[in-house]
Amino acid sequence: MAYEQKDNSGSLFKNERKTEGDNKPNMTGKAMIDGVMYFFDAWTKDGQKGRWQSVSFKRMDKQEQAAPAAAPMANDDLPPF
Repeated sequence: MAYEQKDNSGSLFKNERKTEGDNKPNMTGKAMIDGVMYFFDAWTKDGQKGRWQSVSFKRMDKQEQAAPAAAPMANDDLPPF
């Protein structure tokens, strides 16, 4: 049975592509918020109160969720010049 993402939940995994000193996130994953899929990234930071997580969400384009073929432009869609 395939995994089905539940609404208002997500998963993070260790970013295997991160190297020392780069700005890539420590963790990456996906989350569904109100029925919309997002990329979910997290960085581990050190601050005055100790270690904490900074997170970022980026909405997935509909093309990334399901990649339908692009419709060709009709002549009526071309600019007039």
